[in-house]
Amino acid sequence: MKASDKADAIQLIVERTGHLQSSSTVAQKIVSLTRTADFNMQEVVNCLRHDPAMAAQILRLVNSSHYGMSHQVVSIKHAATIIGQRSLRMFAVTFALVDMLIEGAARELFDDYWQRALLIASGSSRIATLHDRKHFDDAYTAGLLADVGLLVLAQDTGMPYVELYKSCNHSDELTDAEEQVFGFTHAELGAQLLRYWEFPPGVIEAVLRHHTHTPDHSLVSAAVRAGNLAADLLDEPSEERLGTLSTFLAETFDATPESPGAFINACVADTKNAGAIFGYGTPVIPDGTLARLADLTATSATA
Repeated sequence: MKASDKADAIQLIVERTGHLQSSSTVAQKIVSLTRTADFNMQEVVNCLRHDPAMAAQILRLVNSSHYGMSHQVVSIKHAATIIGQRSLRMFAVTFALVDMLIEGAARELFDDYWQRALLIASGSSRIATLHDRKHFDDAYTAGLLADVGLLVLAQDTGMPYVELYKSCNHSDELTDAEEQVFGFTHAELGAQLLRYWEFPPGVIEAVLRHHTHTPDHSLVSAAVRAGNLAADLLDEPSEERLGTLSTFLAETFDATPESPGAFINACVADTKNAGAIFGYGTPVIPDGTLARLADLTATSATA
């Protein structure tokens, strides 16, 4: 497919998907209200009060360990102030997009999507925070939405994409199959959807490149790539995948939070805690997968 045809095909799907359903017009209004630096926070708070589910998600996020509050935040106005204009916009649209994209055929993929989303968000934010705490929100958001394009494809094309997804490993095998069938990948589609919704360029880049890596990647993009490799390892624990993650961490970052084994275990623990924040359920990772991972990381640590 020619580059121009690819861009047109992606844009067509984005335009069909990009208009949030009426139940999510609060996100649409928040994007509009926060376009300028001198926006009125009270207007944003009033807007959030019209969507109790989204307000509850933001309160749970602020009260989670990610923000390290010494006391519980109960006011949505206080929560919005803590998060700030830029991150409030990102999280509001993120919650709305996920809510919108779990209908129809996409429902078939959601458990898979959500487990990977939490793992990638955990891994990417851990690394980003180690290097520069100010990148936490971008890394976490990009992790949550790294695979949003696959939900879009499932919702737009129905069961044909669901069947393709289930027939492939979530790796180059999947993106190669997408390229062959649709002419583009879920990463390219997801990045264009986030561009439509005016996400920060660094978040868009991270989503676009989460299956690839080049030396010129930003910190957020590289962190999301690391989170994606951690999710790959949980999908299918193997020496090869652990080696890929270990090599990437060692070659890309001056410092990592812990050994590769400790890193992936921390991501798993964080995923269990994070599931309750968003109200979509906590993914269940099979005991056999965790046991296999423990064996691999123990062997790696003693090698």
